[in-house]
Amino acid sequence: MSLKLQLDRNSNRPLYQQIVEQIKRQISDGHLPEGTRLPPVRSLAVQLGVTRLTVHTAYSELQAGGWVDGVVGKGTFVSRSADPDDLIQQFGLRLDTQSMLENMHSLQTSDMVRTLAYTDPDPNLFPATDFWDSIASLRPYAAQLMQYSSCQGETTLRIELTNLLRERGIETMPDELILTTGVTQAISLVARALTAPGDKVLVTQPTYFLLLHILKTEHLHPLSVPMDAEGPDLEALEQRLIAERPRFFYTIPNFSNPTGAVMSPQRRRDLLALAQRYGLVIVEDDIYGHLAYDNPAPQALKALDEAGLVIYMSSFSKVLLPGIRVGYLMMPAPLRERLWKLKLASDIFSPTFIQRALADFLQRGR
Repeated sequence: MSLKLQLDRNSNRPLYQQIVEQIKRQISDGHLPEGTRLPPVRSLAVQLGVTRLTVHTAYSELQAGGWVDGVVGKGTFVSRSADPDDLIQQFGLRLDTQSMLENMHSLQTSDMVRTLAYTDPDPNLFPATDFWDSIASLRPYAAQLMQYSSCQGETTLRIELTNLLRERGIETMPDELILTTGVTQAISLVARALTAPGDKVLVTQPTYFLLLHILKTEHLHPLSVPMDAEGPDLEALEQRLIAERPRFFYTIPNFSNPTGAVMSPQRRRDLLALAQRYGLVIVEDDIYGHLAYDNPAPQALKALDEAGLVIYMSSFSKVLLPGIRVGYLMMPAPLRERLWKLKLASDIFSPTFIQRALADFLQRGR
């Protein structure tokens, strides 16, 4: 195979070390998976215009670090036993949001490390068999469910969601809901509906990492609001409102990512009063709202919203199956047409077949 390596002969770093670093990076990124055969020493030396000793030294260092294995008579191969400390160091070299997302995916699929970057459950706990039963029950309707469908989503599931939301203290109607491809798409749709490039938005600090990537992609500027033991610091939030005139405030009141914190009842009331005073739109991400074990799950912030300033969204990624990618969004009447158009422009509609299977799963009380 031909390795894509670029050597800087004006650099103070030895050429063999540049070869080592670039091969490590390509192994870490997944471009050189386990078992890949590296070029013979002679071939790589000719390709790079260096001596065979330079390439041999690089391969020797890689082998000493556990990155590659040399097999007599067969060649040099990418090993399973790369040094995790060195691997993580490689991933940490670039810290922009796009690179970090790529790194998270690479770590997630690596056999060499265990990553805590994703908030995903143990796959052994998934009710896969029960969900498969729901899929199998749809066989008589398969042709119908494989057709194009409404951008708003499967009606049966939206009806079931009104019952589920009632448990969160929210009264709504099926026509007020739009189904999305996970809560991530819901965030993106709302951001695009409420803002224009260059606008500012408020986010709690710390916050959901992918949110920052979405805001960056939409050319929006996040402004941080610090947290205390009760929730967002409302004095700091009010100062931001006066000085910056942000378009909305994104928050996770229940079991916030990444801290797991829950906003206190009094702080919720005070936040809603502040929002009403300034006309602030609050985007509530309730994706973790059902994850309560010792006590009943706290109500959604939307349940206290009498002024209609809270835009509510959630999904089944954390409480059921991440791979089905079913999220949902309550559409405020003034934004309904805008959100429909944005959803159509994004993907026309989310997969109907999976939505119907999920509706069946909920109807059976699973």
